[in-house]
Amino acid sequence: MSVLGLNFDKAQKLIKKGEIDSAKIILKNILLKYPQNVRIRKTLENLVDKTTEVILPSEFEIKEMMVSYENGEYEKTVHLAIAITERFQNYNLAWKVLGAAYLELKDYLKSEISFKKALQCNPNDHESLCNLGNLYQEIENFDDAEFHYKKSLELKEEYAEAYYNLAVLYADLNRSYEAEVNYRKAIKFKPDFSVAHSNLGSLLKDFKRIEDAELSYKKALEIEPNLAVSHYNIGLIQNDLGKYKEGMKSLQKAISLDSEYGEAFSELGRSFQALKKFEESEICYKKMLSIDPNISSIIINKGTRLFNKKNYKEALANFDLYNTEETRAKALECLYLMGQTEEIYNRIQKNSQIDEFNLNIAAFASFIEEKEKKPTANKFCPDPLNFIYYSNLTNYCKDINDYTSKIINELNYIPSIWENPSRPLKKGFQSNGDLFKNPKPNLDYLKSILIREINNYYEKFKNHSCTLIDKWPKKKNIKGWYVTLKEQGYQTSHIHPLGWLSGVIYLKVVPPLENNEGAIEFNLSGPNCYTTQSSKIIHNPKLGDIIFFPSSLYHRTIPFSTDSERIIISFDLQPDF
Repeated sequence: MSVLGLNFDKAQKLIKKGEIDSAKIILKNILLKYPQNVRIRKTLENLVDKTTEVILPSEFEIKEMMVSYENGEYEKTVHLAIAITERFQNYNLAWKVLGAAYLELKDYLKSEISFKKALQCNPNDHESLCNLGNLYQEIENFDDAEFHYKKSLELKEEYAEAYYNLAVLYADLNRSYEAEVNYRKAIKFKPDFSVAHSNLGSLLKDFKRIEDAELSYKKALEIEPNLAVSHYNIGLIQNDLGKYKEGMKSLQKAISLDSEYGEAFSELGRSFQALKKFEESEICYKKMLSIDPNISSIIINKGTRLFNKKNYKEALANFDLYNTEETRAKALECLYLMGQTEEIYNRIQKNSQIDEFNLNIAAFASFIEEKEKKPTANKFCPDPLNFIYYSNLTNYCKDINDYTSKIINELNYIPSIWENPSRPLKKGFQSNGDLFKNPKPNLDYLKSILIREINNYYEKFKNHSCTLIDKWPKKKNIKGWYVTLKEQGYQTSHIHPLGWLSGVIYLKVVPPLENNEGAIEFNLSGPNCYTTQSSKIIHNPKLGDIIFFPSSLYHRTIPFSTDSERIIISFDLQPDF
């Protein structure tokens, strides 16, 4: 037999054994020497055709894997998907499902490996690219998430899910205009995308486009009439507009669709409370507690209602039922108004370790120390009025008017809420989210200024011994928001319990006139426990002023009568824990 015949015979044997790649190498080498050999060429062509055939797992295996994933049985899904990929290594769907299951289990590394394996099987799989985007968004790798969503859309321009995911990403990054554009594209290519309609409604609500928001929620309900979340969202809008009767009906509908919808019971309780139907409100809060006994906000709401009725004894009993940072602070207020000063000092001493970083307690401790002329065991910042710091943006820019105008222009693209009921704000707007998360250029520069000034603050006070300074945050993790007050606008006395050091930057000020209008007032008294003799400091701000103060220090804005705007950026330097 000739060399050609021997090699061809060897290739045939390899084919029978299933060693296709080795057979192809031999046949290609033969063709290099005998390019006109029709028999060899035809065998090689048939072999290439054969290797491109896709061998699939059984329909039963595929269905079992998919059903387990849809039922939320993710560990079982992983087991089934691995069993398939071990036998069918190029089966794209199994790798995709495996990646999705790992993502649900928060095993991000294995999820990434699986999605990338799916892309190796099919580089043009737009779904796998989108899945990778979801993974990167989950781990806050926003640049890679955006890249993969856009890459997915290059492969399939009308892919609604990728537009939706991009919109969610942009909304999280405060890129609200881009979020709206992509929600609308998702809806364009998938008009019955009910969740996209609902999310668009929430975005429009943040933009204060209330009528448009309500239309989006109603559109979601046209598509999916039994979507409890849309009824709930409409109820939220109606409550925020003061239409409590209409809100009540929407929330009751949401509850009829989902009897365990705790947030809806809570909001319905707010409707009844606003309508002075206190018994019905109490029933709603009790139902909320039966759904989740550990919802501290509901317990606090109940205690607060008792507190507002001056039923301090029952309010105290309610707060003592739930041992949290907030309820321990509320209990001290009850004790103060009941005249039990000794018990106040005992409790602060007893809980001094667990409440070392409890700023509600720190604020109250500063108040009671001044009033009783006696120190407590709380050492966060016993004398916060002496820890106020002042600076100005003129130290960093030549034209203060130009720079503040540029910042305000960037703020116009960030959504805000009018008189957010959860904030101490009246007649004004406050932004959502964090201004310093992926900020635009002028806000980014402002962030760098704040970090420099924070370092200056520490240098100024570093020799003072208290928890504020002794356990100074090592990371410069700052979170910012803006507040725009209109005529007669103000902020009630409050602290920043989630912060460490707080600050305010003045971008637009109003004339103080004769009554310190628009000024910031620092005070040791809180809204519930106060004396007229409490120490305070009033500062009439100038354009560009920067003021830092301990987050435990009570402060408020004095109302102003000028037909103008007062615009500030506030921030918290957050603790390391």
